Amino acid sequence: MLVSCTKEEVNNEQLTGEHKVTISAVPNLSMANEPEVKSVQTRSVTCNRYVIELYADADYNTMVGTQQNTTDGNFTLALDRTKTYYALLWADNNASAIYDVTSLKAVTLKTGQLPSEAFYGKLTIAGNQASYAVSLKRAVAKLNLNNTGDLPKGSVTVKYNQKPAFNVVDGTTSGTATSLTTKVTTATDIIGTKAAPVTLNTNQPIYVLASTSAVNVDFTLQYKDIIEDSPETEFTLTAPVQANYNTNIKGQFSVPDPRARVGCLYYKNGTWSKINKATTDNPVIGVICAVNADNYSGKIVSLDEAILAWSPDRINIPGTESTTDGAANTATFTSYSGYSTIFPCVAWCVAKNTPAITGINWYVPAIDELMVMYPVKFKIFTALGKVSGATSITESVSYYSSTQSLYTTTSQWTYKLSGQYTKAGVDKSTVYRIRAMSAFKSTI
Repeated sequence: MLVSCTKEEVNNEQLTGEHKVTISAVPNLSMANEPEVKSVQTRSVTCNRYVIELYADADYNTMVGTQQNTTDGNFTLALDRTKTYYALLWADNNASAIYDVTSLKAVTLKTGQLPSEAFYGKLTIAGNQASYAVSLKRAVAKLNLNNTGDLPKGSVTVKYNQKPAFNVVDGTTSGTATSLTTKVTTATDIIGTKAAPVTLNTNQPIYVLASTSAVNVDFTLQYKDIIEDSPETEFTLTAPVQANYNTNIKGQFSVPDPRARVGCLYYKNGTWSKINKATTDNPVIGVICAVNADNYSGKIVSLDEAILAWSPDRINIPGTESTTDGAANTATFTSYSGYSTIFPCVAWCVAKNTPAITGINWYVPAIDELMVMYPVKFKIFTALGKVSGATSITESVSYYSSTQSLYTTTSQWTYKLSGQYTKAGVDKSTVYRIRAMSAFKSTI
């Protein structure tokens, strides 16, 4: 930027009024301290666009020259040392993708974009000083979602209204507020407490273009469990937002649901949860695979499986043709003398009942009990993945049921979870996989 030079007569010598001024703009990465929570900068920031505007008056009405920009925050200007200049500065990343900086008195968030890190500052230039270092502070507030309870893997959708323009002169936002939506995903189950909350969006920052004075903003937060079919929890709250400050939303983002749900882990003591909270004394013993209308009873499937023949000698046991009642089929098989060697799959399942667990009776599921898992198989798969040492279910292979085929006494029904109608009658002497099942009912 060049400004016209003047000359003055001093002791018959001519002195030029022009001199070079260097300005170094550096973003201050620290948030201002908040009364209740000490702000901590958790990630580095790289700005690749720095913008400066010079004005001839303190009211910022008369611009001197044109707007200038650099990629490193360093400016070299030729100015008149006899005049005073008033500079506005801005810094951001992603160049022009997020903010329109046609005027620093109205930096505008572009349509369809979410606010990102941005910094601003002002500087008065006067006299013979040749270099200036300017510390820029944030033009945005940072929103922190601090969870204080159990939160299964999923996502939190955040909606809020944003005024689109920021004035570097007075640090205010303006314009008609528009609704913005962003989403935070959690890669794992989270367990937070009031004393030790867990920040959900440490690596997924949410920013709000904000004024230097605190303004209340309405936020709508919607939590969705990754294994649920519909949003689980939604609530709206009002929180203060201020440029260069953290806004901390602290609480439990998922409302505790006492009801049983497919995909919940089932514990030895008869309780369940979506998050693995097992202990040595209270381990996970199965995954809920079906829930009755009362929401507190249903079926669980075992964490492990075996690969066995149904009956090497293809023995036929009348009364084991039920397609819905695997417990009854299993009871019939176990009443047969020598069943533990004649029917290896039955023996494997009922062996799980030793030692006994209150309310649990492991059996070989009937064919329809296997088929009921098809629509919810991914919830079951996800839950099994939360338990160390659990064996995943293989979709492409057949699993034995306790239902004997009506067409031939040497066949047993099997089912593959790869398709809805993949049951088949197979020779009882063939080796396939087996999972145990049990009914459960809450006693709490």
